[in-house]
Amino acid sequence: MRLRCFATVQLVFFACGLPAFAAGSLVLEANMQVLHAKLPGTANRFDHSNVPGQVFLPGEPVDIVLLLSKQADHGTTDLALEIQEITTRDPERKIEGDKGFSDTAGHAPLIALQGRPRLHPFQATFGDKPQATVEVSNLPLPERFGTYALVLIRNGKRQFLTTVCRVPKPREHGTIMNTPIFGEGQFIDRPDRNAERAKTYARMGVRGWRSELSWSENEQGQYDWSRYDALFAAAEKAGCKIMVTLGAHPDWTRPFKVPTPAVGWTPKTGGYSATGDWLADPKLYARYGRWITAFCQRYWKDGKGGLWGIENYNEPWEGGGISGWARDMIQYRALQKLIATSTRKVSPDIKLLAACSIMNTEDKFYSDGSKEFDAYVDIFTDHYVAPSMCYGPLVARAHGKQSMETETWFVNSEYLLPQAAAQFMAAGQARLAPWHPSSLYDALPGIDDPYVAPTPVVAATAAFNALVTGKAFEKIVFRQHLPWVFQFGKDDDNEALLVVFGQLLTVAGENPRDRPWAQVDSAAGGTMTIDNADGLLKFFDLAGNPAYVGQASVRLPMNIFPSYITCEKGPLVAAERIRTAQIDGKRPVEILPHDFSKQLAAGVPLTVELHNCLNRAIAGVLAVKTPPGLTLKNAAQRVQLKAGETAPVAFEIAAATISAANAYPCAFDFRSDAGAASYAQTMNVLVVKKGTRIIDGNLDDWKDVPGVTVVAGKQEAEVAEMMRRPWLDLKAQKPNGNYAEFKLAWDEKFLYIAARVNDPSPQISGLAPMATRDENKYFHTSASDRRSPYKEFLKAYPGKSFSEVPYVYCNNPEKPADPSLPAIPFRRDRLQIGLDVTPGWHDLKPDTDRVTAGFHAVPDTDYEYALYATTDGKSELWRMLAPGVPRMHDWPRQPRGRKTTGPVAGAKHVVKREGNVYIYEAAIPREELGDLKLEAGTTVGIVLRAGNNDGPNVDFGADKAVTKTNGLSLHPYWERKPSAGARWTLVD
Repeated sequence: MRLRCFATVQLVFFACGLPAFAAGSLVLEANMQVLHAKLPGTANRFDHSNVPGQVFLPGEPVDIVLLLSKQADHGTTDLALEIQEITTRDPERKIEGDKGFSDTAGHAPLIALQGRPRLHPFQATFGDKPQATVEVSNLPLPERFGTYALVLIRNGKRQFLTTVCRVPKPREHGTIMNTPIFGEGQFIDRPDRNAERAKTYARMGVRGWRSELSWSENEQGQYDWSRYDALFAAAEKAGCKIMVTLGAHPDWTRPFKVPTPAVGWTPKTGGYSATGDWLADPKLYARYGRWITAFCQRYWKDGKGGLWGIENYNEPWEGGGISGWARDMIQYRALQKLIATSTRKVSPDIKLLAACSIMNTEDKFYSDGSKEFDAYVDIFTDHYVAPSMCYGPLVARAHGKQSMETETWFVNSEYLLPQAAAQFMAAGQARLAPWHPSSLYDALPGIDDPYVAPTPVVAATAAFNALVTGKAFEKIVFRQHLPWVFQFGKDDDNEALLVVFGQLLTVAGENPRDRPWAQVDSAAGGTMTIDNADGLLKFFDLAGNPAYVGQASVRLPMNIFPSYITCEKGPLVAAERIRTAQIDGKRPVEILPHDFSKQLAAGVPLTVELHNCLNRAIAGVLAVKTPPGLTLKNAAQRVQLKAGETAPVAFEIAAATISAANAYPCAFDFRSDAGAASYAQTMNVLVVKKGTRIIDGNLDDWKDVPGVTVVAGKQEAEVAEMMRRPWLDLKAQKPNGNYAEFKLAWDEKFLYIAARVNDPSPQISGLAPMATRDENKYFHTSASDRRSPYKEFLKAYPGKSFSEVPYVYCNNPEKPADPSLPAIPFRRDRLQIGLDVTPGWHDLKPDTDRVTAGFHAVPDTDYEYALYATTDGKSELWRMLAPGVPRMHDWPRQPRGRKTTGPVAGAKHVVKREGNVYIYEAAIPREELGDLKLEAGTTVGIVLRAGNNDGPNVDFGADKAVTKTNGLSLHPYWERKPSAGARWTLVD
């Protein structure tokens, strides 16, 4: 099973789209304690209000209906409702434990109280019945936008009833195309409530959502539109549109009339989505196409219906993923064409979407280097692809398409919503679904509806949509320094919105390397003071209320909390005002040491780049503390930096004793008029030494080459200390750990790479070479009829054979059950090598004119190889990327063009295993490496991974300040790894 790209997310979903976790983020005991109230019950409870979803627009009267138990009261009784605004704006206020936790968003936020409560007395008349229906009309809900808890006060006791919210009026010109926040169809899941739910979305400014639907036809050819009529009618009446994800097909269309057993299937799992193929026999595709056309005719209505677009499957991740795409990609391509041609018989304006989720865009459509599928896709969709991993929008832009996020789902509080919207849209997504509906609403006792009480996320969504609808993301205004200012709307738009942060949040994780400026942006603290004596800037809070009104000087915290700012003179004027803001108490610089490019000796420089992340010039002193045996001529230097400037500072070595471990732990300290910063890093000599090497698995002829020892980050031992040890010392101290030593050399004909890797875990089965693999063996044949568990399945289907489904996986390419089949290169024990040979050359155009460099995943290697052992004591060096080679993951039956992945011609290589230790040795021929100049002085960006199929990987570069998380540096593209920012130098 493949995990989603948020490191903390390990959700499993069923093909029907229902969540596998319980709702609950607001109506929790911890929140009731904040309100000093009891949890809601059935005796005294909220029943309904006069508007859908309890979402009230400006000026709307608030009428609610309560059901109250008689208790000891008779006749008319005095009661009261307390109206208290609540917020979820403090990242430190979380509900710990197993209550209020969802896999998508983590711990639920603990509410805080905003302002003073308002008390509203009312009366209830009790008769002979045990319960009275009480209408409370014109409840004095404040006009201030926000979320309000209603607490019943009765006989001196306090009981929470529900929440209601007041939100800004949605933009009248809002459409599904120009609205930033996109909805999730699981909210519109019941025909009896579809209309109300759709209207609730509309009140939040949401103009469209994704619904997972299926082929609704019986074997006799009759179409059943009953469920879909109610769904699309609700969308039409609410002024909304639906993106349809077409997935599972009816039982009668499947070859076995049930989901076809695929990878991982057992009698116990049955038809669970990730182990079964849910689609029709390809012989029925033409019939499916006719149904798609009829579906579009019924719900498109010349653009006036509820249909907006159709997506091909949900997460069609090859080999069996969370939603279970179990067929080869030839079938996915066939279905994409079918959907496109069938849809366009009705209208060319119906959007065609394909679920890419990082790898599917190029793997399924562009692996052959052609642009054939440009005609069949308008929009690519991502799921949970954090900015550091996100490159789908770059691919989309290169093909003239859009990209959007339809399952982001990490937002469960107000402050997270603008972080999600700003970051994901800056990464190139046109719109996103940032929350699961369970984070929007909570259930209440006595009401058959999981979505009754709105959380503050509802108000935050409505506010963001009201402010941003019609204004696409334009740019990050300051791309070299703080604060983070995300501009929505053009420079000449006086209604453009600036979303301002002092600090970015690491999306779904705590690794600061996921952020562009890891050292500065992971350090909270500080303030930003903006001059606004003329009132030119207008500030708004997370619910859309005016903030800091009348304040001549506005002081904002430099943290992940956002500020919304508009300016009647336009964003350029507002940006200039923010540019001159006074930032105090924030870490001022990033300290970026560069490893040594020469063997250490007197006169060799230690170069450190300083990046001033502040919006003003600073002056200070950078001091370096070196280890014993390494002396600098001058250990401290004065530095002056302009706003946002990055400048090198060189420290000349006076004397050096060579470290046997090639490890020089250094500490850096910067003191300035703007504050202090420190950083520590173990420095290495990163040189590629000249000299021909014999590729035989004996590394004796590498003794003169300085190596770099790296310990896997998940080891129990303190990593920095372990990295200072020579290989033999490390092996004696930690024989069962994962660590590696990497070395490089060169001559006029080859680039040489060697590694010793301590890997105590067993090798994966399936060590056959990729070059001679039989791709058909990953899919069902008649051989499956005789193999468990498939032969047991066939007992219920006499006369049937798995030879009827030769397009369904029976072996996972990442870990085949058949030991004669090779595991895909990035799923073996292997050495992965990524080279940035030609700086500036990459297959996807960068967008550093609109976002900060490194804000999202970028291509930073132009060559990538995997070296691994194969059968009979042999090895294989597999080219995974080179200029002109389409990005792909080598799935079986992947369409290929003239230039493609494959074994490297003319390469020499060997892989040996001695106990727990792998020896990798390879010589890559000069002809393979294009523009690489094999001569002294050449520098190469390099990222290396000693890949472990059953344990932590050992990644060179993970501890370097000059690297960050980058999804595109090495395969697979859905896993985090360091970028190729560390550069090695060829020396004589």
